[in-house]
Amino acid sequence: SIVLRVSPRRIHRDHLNRSESSESSPFTPLFRSQSACATTAMAPRVARLCRLPDVAIGSGTRGKLQGGEGCAWTLDKGGRSLHAWDLERKRDVVHVEATESLVDAHVAVRRGSMAIAACLEHGKGRIWTKLDGKRNTIARKVEVPDDPKTRRNERERLVAVHTVRHVNDAKSHVLFGTSGGKIVHVVLDERGEPSKPKVLERGQGVGVIQRIGSLLWKQQEVSPIKQLAWREKDGILLALDNAELQVWTGDPDDLSSYTLGGNLNVQAHFKQELDDNCEINNFCLVGKHVFVLARMQQRGLCVLDVKVERGTESYVCQPSKLYKGLAKGFWSGAASRRVLLRCLLPDPDNPQSVPEYLLLGSEGRVLSCLGSSVQKFTSCYEKPVLDACPSKTYTSWLLLDPSAGVMSVPMQTSSRQQLAMDADMASATRMGELALDELRHALAQRSEMDDPDKASDFRARLMSLGAFTKAESNPFLTLGKEIVDTLFKHWGGEDTSQANMGGQLVDKKNRFNTYLELLSSTGCFDLLKPESLSTLFALAMKIQFLLALREAENLLSTNEHPALPFLRECLALAGEEIKSFHVALAARPPEEVVYSRASSCDYLLVALQKTFASRFQTAQEAAAGWGILEASTACILSAVESSSETWKYISERFPSAFAYATGGSSILPWLGSKRIIGMLASTTEAVLNATNALSAVYPEHVPAARGRLLELASQLLDSHRLAVESASIGSDTQQTLFREYAATRDRQLAALLEHALDDGGQEAIDAVASLAVRHHGYACLAQLCDTVGSEEMLFDYMRKLESGAQFDGKFCTFYFQWLLDRKREFELMHLPSEFDEELLGFIQPLLRLRWLQEIKMRKHSAASHTLEVLSKENGLSLEQSYRRLSLQKLSLLASGQGHLSEKVRDVDSALTLLDIQREISIGSNKDPIMSPVEMVDVALQETAPSKLSLAFAIFAAAGDGFRRSHLKRLEAAWRAAADVTDWEELANARVGESDESYLGALQQTAVHQAAVYCYGSRSFCAGAPVSDTLNIDEVYTLLQEHTALEEYPLETLKHALFTATQGLQVVDT
Repeated sequence: SIVLRVSPRRIHRDHLNRSESSESSPFTPLFRSQSACATTAMAPRVARLCRLPDVAIGSGTRGKLQGGEGCAWTLDKGGRSLHAWDLERKRDVVHVEATESLVDAHVAVRRGSMAIAACLEHGKGRIWTKLDGKRNTIARKVEVPDDPKTRRNERERLVAVHTVRHVNDAKSHVLFGTSGGKIVHVVLDERGEPSKPKVLERGQGVGVIQRIGSLLWKQQEVSPIKQLAWREKDGILLALDNAELQVWTGDPDDLSSYTLGGNLNVQAHFKQELDDNCEINNFCLVGKHVFVLARMQQRGLCVLDVKVERGTESYVCQPSKLYKGLAKGFWSGAASRRVLLRCLLPDPDNPQSVPEYLLLGSEGRVLSCLGSSVQKFTSCYEKPVLDACPSKTYTSWLLLDPSAGVMSVPMQTSSRQQLAMDADMASATRMGELALDELRHALAQRSEMDDPDKASDFRARLMSLGAFTKAESNPFLTLGKEIVDTLFKHWGGEDTSQANMGGQLVDKKNRFNTYLELLSSTGCFDLLKPESLSTLFALAMKIQFLLALREAENLLSTNEHPALPFLRECLALAGEEIKSFHVALAARPPEEVVYSRASSCDYLLVALQKTFASRFQTAQEAAAGWGILEASTACILSAVESSSETWKYISERFPSAFAYATGGSSILPWLGSKRIIGMLASTTEAVLNATNALSAVYPEHVPAARGRLLELASQLLDSHRLAVESASIGSDTQQTLFREYAATRDRQLAALLEHALDDGGQEAIDAVASLAVRHHGYACLAQLCDTVGSEEMLFDYMRKLESGAQFDGKFCTFYFQWLLDRKREFELMHLPSEFDEELLGFIQPLLRLRWLQEIKMRKHSAASHTLEVLSKENGLSLEQSYRRLSLQKLSLLASGQGHLSEKVRDVDSALTLLDIQREISIGSNKDPIMSPVEMVDVALQETAPSKLSLAFAIFAAAGDGFRRSHLKRLEAAWRAAADVTDWEELANARVGESDESYLGALQQTAVHQAAVYCYGSRSFCAGAPVSDTLNIDEVYTLLQEHTALEEYPLETLKHALFTATQGLQVVDT
């Protein structure tokens, strides 16, 4: 245990003398001062104790800090000196000497790289960053940016500060609240350099005026930000000003994009519920709940429970419960000016759960409350307290005492329910220990477990101890890690032979295989969950990976190969990283740590990935270090291939374990993990860079580089495919993994094909083709066949690669699309007939190609239907429509339809209308198609009988439905046809002329030509006869009423009308 002592200049640490603490006292000292100088008179003016969120371990691996202490920081009495202490790593992380008095700060520790302290100096902001290994800190000044509208700074002060550290992000974020209600955002890169401050925009989503009950409240023009907090679970930023609780939302990867996404006027809510004026103090975040503390004018301190959840469009702040009348009359005067709230909700998801919280006065006095009930003061901590937080186990409060250090106080919720919970936890721990003892005993008596009765009893005992109920932290995994993580007994001192470490690894491998055999023979594999099986099998592959790597390292050491220092550098980096998390390994050499801690093998993968990426970043660097690169990648390939053989052995040796992993959950092989894929990707990229550059400087090494690139790419793609196949079928995770797999596959195969075609020889080409076939690299195969020009190879792939992977489909389908993307439709439509069915199914949505394929396959009826759809597309020109209709008619005739069939006549009707448009139109064949109504209107504007009468041809060809719908227009057309002829002149000209001349004159009239189109025996008419809509007698009556001719001219009109009808002759009256 460690002692934290607060003093004006330094934080001291020393061993805790447990004998000084009283066993009867409920207050347990965790950190105690041993100096009389740390008295209340010299105590820090401001201090804070906080639990750190998740932090990054290594490169993106998530981990938790052990213990709830996290980080503590203090300011001295003058506010000129800040000390921050990382309680997890037991060291001082930041020591700041300020030029002005500091009033507030927020400290974050990024494990292994940097500590950040964001402080406030009377309205000014300062950011101090301290990198590991650096003695001094780096200070940066932060000011409120100028207003972009007014182009000037409004002299706002910074009054609140908060830091945010993303787990998977290399950057840290610092947020400042201003006296004008703004939030200023600063980003720190990996070196601690801050970006230019940026003010977050409020956006248009939520207004600042809200109606609560019957009162209307409006936020003040200027309301300073009192407090900021970051909710890690859903990535929202909470801000509190004098009246309002604000929820800021946006992209968590870019905090500068955050806008106001929800708010609640808590001041108005207090006013409405309690009918009393109040002053908002601060808030405490617990899960989805936000507890806001307010000091009422008459009712003392009150706490409002606000549940912040995501709604349909924005975040909703819903007031839940109000706890009122806290500490009324307890504090008065200066003691109540500044009160801190530290809250705990035992079960945030239970509506009946009662919160417990501590209230800390400005004079350091603390009060404990449970709901609205104030606990007895004698049961609380009576000494001055600077700050408090819940412990990691949530069973006690941690208090920062300026004289005694950090104290632990039991929580009030440790009642009957809490005691029962503690008893259950203790019982579960004890049962887990008993199950672990059973496993150890069975492993020691392995031969006895071959007896079915003893194996059944052993499995029953484990089931009674609950050994199979948890996927993680169960005794099976604990014993497995014990086996592979045992420290080498004879490593160190004089016995440092290379063979010794390898022998220890072999012993571990054999013992772990025996352990797997035990679990299989006793039927434990049938009861373990897939997650536990994945972890166990990963341990087997990790120990084999380290064993093979050790053997490869021994080979390098025999010849003192230049790659040996490179490989040991990677081992040293990984060993130091592992040692930073295990105090027991501090005195061990880094190389031994890596080989002895097989469960931490992922740290070695990260070290290899980073070292390859930095050492061989460019093609020139990779080519210059080809000797090191070639040997080191050979060692890695040997280790990965050895692990792959172990995975195959496990799959064949223990089939029952894989038979159980069904129903959407499967065993994830370690070779398909992100660490393996990342390491292989980095090495493959380095070899690719070397291959690209070697041809110019060392051409003799190019063949070896190409071979190594092929081996690495093959292993990389195998790992990607394992990851895809192990994911839940159809899940979003599987689709994401497949997209990554496909992108890597296309890139690697394209590079391999390029090098193989560049004087690589037929053997290299065949090797690339084989890899592409194995991983369904259709793009590579299509490019290869196209480049080589081998149709035989292409058609062979199209026949054989019929059942591809789940997301890949058939190769022939891919090749169809490949040709379309390159606008090679001629080649697509001239593929052999054996692919006709697949091609027809592929081009079903492509109507412009589908009808060609249907005609090729002699499916004329289907082709006519496709052409019918095409002919009705919008935007067709006259020429295009005529061509498609003609092809449709030919297809109908070829399918056996007669000339008089309904479908053929419909096509003839459309073609007739197009012919008429050609006659009446003065444009070209590129003109768009006119509707029948438009064509009728154009024809009726003509005065020549031959042109005007075309309107009646349109009525005849457009169908009976059109004629019924436009009967008035048809009658108007007849009147127009009668108006263009001088019937009296025609009747007078009849005297002295022969009947033939008279008949010829009648046939030149528009009425006669219109009657021919409508009632002639040889004219084309679509649908029912025209006479069903308007017969010739009705036309004669219509024209007789319209023209009002005398008897003789009227008879001439009658002759012109009725001579168009078959069977009528001219009779002289």
